Amino acid sequence: AVVSTQSTGDTGFYECRASNLAGTSRHEFSLAVTDATPFPGDRFVSDALEYAQEFVLSAIQETQIILRARFNAPNFNPTPQDLFHMVRQPTRQALYMAMSAEVFEHAMDFIHQQIEALNVTSLERNQQPLASLLSPEAIDHLEDLSGCHARKRQPKCQMRCQLMSFR
Repeated sequence: AVVSTQSTGDTGFYECRASNLAGTSRHEFSLAVTDATPFPGDRFVSDALEYAQEFVLSAIQETQIILRARFNAPNFNPTPQDLFHMVRQPTRQALYMAMSAEVFEHAMDFIHQQIEALNVTSLERNQQPLASLLSPEAIDHLEDLSGCHARKRQPKCQMRCQLMSFR
């Protein structure tokens, strides 16, 4: 017989019997059915992304409020460096890349915290490889939604290709 659906409740001792004209055979064995998800962090990816995005946006807004309050203070006497900071802003692409990296990092921290809270395993940050916590699909999903994956630079071969044409 083939068992197509199983659950952890199916864990136990079983007996297999087979008989035919040549005789009968019997074998006892124990079966342990574990959770189908071998990656403890997969179930936390969506919540982690939501938390991380809110955290990063909140931090950016708080920083903007602090800077505005500082520059609008009545006794503020700006130095040339202060004036430079007021007008110099990162490009959209730089800001997007920094935010993406922050969202990814905070999402991973959230996943680590959730796994530790379940006592699934004791984690030392950066000691347990990412691949043992999340499935490849969950890692791709996290990279795509945080924006980190979309910004990986592809190598350009223009110089090398041009150099080869001169040989």
